[in-house]
Amino acid sequence: MRNPPLCVRAGRSKVVLFEYAGCDFLADGLDTVDEVRPATAISYYFCDDMLGQVTERWAAEIDELMKQSGGGKRIAIESATSAAAFALQAARYQVFDAQEPLERARAIKVPNEIKMIRASLRAAEEGVRKLEARWCRNQ
Repeated sequence: MRNPPLCVRAGRSKVVLFEYAGCDFLADGLDTVDEVRPATAISYYFCDDMLGQVTERWAAEIDELMKQSGGGKRIAIESATSAAAFALQAARYQVFDAQEPLERARAIKVPNEIKMIRASLRAAEEGVRKLEARWCRNQ
């Protein structure tokens, strides 16, 4: 799994997906996504001493999106930096933790997800069998 992109439900009218560079095609055909924008990396690892400025620009983009769509001043975030939360608070947002509702939603599986999980488990088990067989031959 890769880190999840940012998805903003701006008001009741629009869902914007902020996706990694070169990965915007992953949202092709998703009727639940209205717009795909490039994601901004807001971590010290990527930004170094520019973290504050980058995070402020990121928060300003989120704020503008919320204003354009009539979204309120309540926002829930998951797996973001504290700098991101502080920047949204500075823009007068009430910031909530999105982890619990998202985990509850992720726990719901449709039949195709169950098939994919089973297929990935079979592939992993086959890989372990091959590794064990090679290891045993070399002992």
